[in-house]
Amino acid sequence: MLKKLEYGIFDPDTRLTIGIDFFAKEINLFGHNMTAQFWDLVGAARFNFLRPICYKGANCIVLVADLTRPITFERIDYFIDVAKKVNIKRNQIILVGAKTDLYYDRSVDSHYLSTILEKLNISESVEISARNNHNLDELFELATALAMYHKGMITENEYIFIKEEIKQRIQEPIPEPYEKLIRKCWNCNKSLFFHEFCDSNYKIYDGERLLELWESPVLEFYCCACYKELTS
Repeated sequence: MLKKLEYGIFDPDTRLTIGIDFFAKEINLFGHNMTAQFWDLVGAARFNFLRPICYKGANCIVLVADLTRPITFERIDYFIDVAKKVNIKRNQIILVGAKTDLYYDRSVDSHYLSTILEKLNISESVEISARNNHNLDELFELATALAMYHKGMITENEYIFIKEEIKQRIQEPIPEPYEKLIRKCWNCNKSLFFHEFCDSNYKIYDGERLLELWESPVLEFYCCACYKELTS
């Protein structure tokens, strides 16, 4: 997610964060010139000792969970408890449901996300996709506005006005028509999905050509395992 914000490119081969990642960006937002600092901390339990250190002094915390993996929402309570211990208030926290592009694979719906938000009494929730830039800019602006408010750079009324303007631009996830077309491996009959096809071939073809190939009625498709066996 941060790589997409920093470089404007989604790379499915990007490795998961190991420990902590960080980047700073000079921005002009809402009439203010500033340097925004972003700390990316992995959710794995073995890095819990780093969490209070990274949380302390933050003006906003964004907790990211995977909409296709409900288990990733189970530790949200723990992350909030750690934040409270270093004086981070619940109204400084934004809950994010990621991977809206995997529309047909998601296991957590918007209603469940709203229920969590109400139960935990935290600031906001946003559904995003780094792959197709769905609500990513809006999340960035919302988090920055929240941080600016808690840092005293804007008033509460200014924050409310900015937040409402941003929320009007936040879009519901919409399934892409071609996602409904599920191909089958010609060898083992395994279901193949367009997003997996894109991840494997995005360095070779552009998006338009990938879609053209995917919808072709005359091409044979193979899963990765069968393709390796076929070409070995």
